[in-house]
This record gives sequence, structure tokens and C-alpha cells, in this order.
Amino acid sequence: MTDNYTHFDPSDFGEVPNIQAELLKKKPKKTVTAGTERPPLTLVKMPDTVNKTPRRKVS
Repeated sequence: MTDNYTHFDPSDFGEVPNIQAELLKKKPKKTVTAGTERPPLTLVKMPDTVNKTPRRKVS
């Protein structure tokens, strides 16, 4: 059934190697101006309140 919808023509893919080469070229790094840098992320450990909370008895 898929043969009815699949029409592969190798000439349609002639530009693929050129496009891939352009994508893989190294681009120069962007210079960052003052004030636009993001601050570094900081890992914060939150207190574990789930296991330390006293449980009430349900009557």
C-alpha cells in the first residue's frame, strides 16, 4: 500500500550534502555585552518536610 504513496527521486536530494556542510560549519561566537549575561544557576536544596511532618490519626 505504501508503494502507491512513495515516490523516491534521487535528484530531489542533490542539495542535501551542501546544506549539511553549511549547517556543520563552525560559526563565530557571539560577543556578549555587559548586562546581558545570565547569572549562573545555583542548586538549592530544600528541606525535606514531607517525611518530617507529624501525621494525625484519623478517627
